[in-house]
Amino acid sequence: NIYYPSVYQSLSLCSQSIHNWTNHEGVVMDIDFSTVDPQQLVSISNYGEVSIHEKDGERLKSHSLIKDSRYDFRCSYIRPKSGDIYAVDRNGHLFIYKNGKGGMIIPIKGVTHPFALENFKDNRHLLIVGEDGLAVMDMDTNTITDERKLNFRPIYVNRYDYSPIIFDNKGKMHIVRSADKIETKKVPVVGQVTAFASSKNQHYEVYGMENGTIFLIDVKNTIHRLTGHRSRISNLKTN
Repeated sequence: NIYYPSVYQSLSLCSQSIHNWTNHEGVVMDIDFSTVDPQQLVSISNYGEVSIHEKDGERLKSHSLIKDSRYDFRCSYIRPKSGDIYAVDRNGHLFIYKNGKGGMIIPIKGVTHPFALENFKDNRHLLIVGEDGLAVMDMDTNTITDERKLNFRPIYVNRYDYSPIIFDNKGKMHIVRSADKIETKKVPVVGQVTAFASSKNQHYEVYGMENGTIFLIDVKNTIHRLTGHRSRISNLKTN
């Protein structure tokens, strides 16, 4: 039974069905699978490491793209079709690796402690979110096109209705259509949202809360309260 971790994990380790690869010196902060090659994945760490890995049977071939402890990478993004890799540094930089053309670092001056990346619907512009503001980067030209301060404190960033969505610490959610067009509305549940997911197929929204509660809103706008976690929900996935 996979829901009894003390038994399941022990059996998995004994049967050698779990494989471990040691690559980073720092804490792994994000992992993304390549949109170009399903056998490739990218990982980043808070020790300034960005690595690309390729699964080869039971082995994982790793290649370091950058390793510099001056950077503290928090979020990564792989651009569809091109496979370009982006990693945002909490100290105010963006690492860009153009597929086959090498890497570069550009500064993000208008955002304090950036921690999240999300793409816009056009798949050309990338939203960079920090503790007090946001920036928009043109991925075709590698330039910051917009920067603005926010009058709220971002806590969590995800996607909703084909656009980035930011949850703040005051019970509001902000759908970012562009740097100048942000739609703000009240979160339909009570508490601090720390994770979010929505399903176009199932027509529901799921909110994970700081206290471990999960709220599911179905197609009839009925709110279902799910319990099971004792601490904050850090991530949610739907299909």
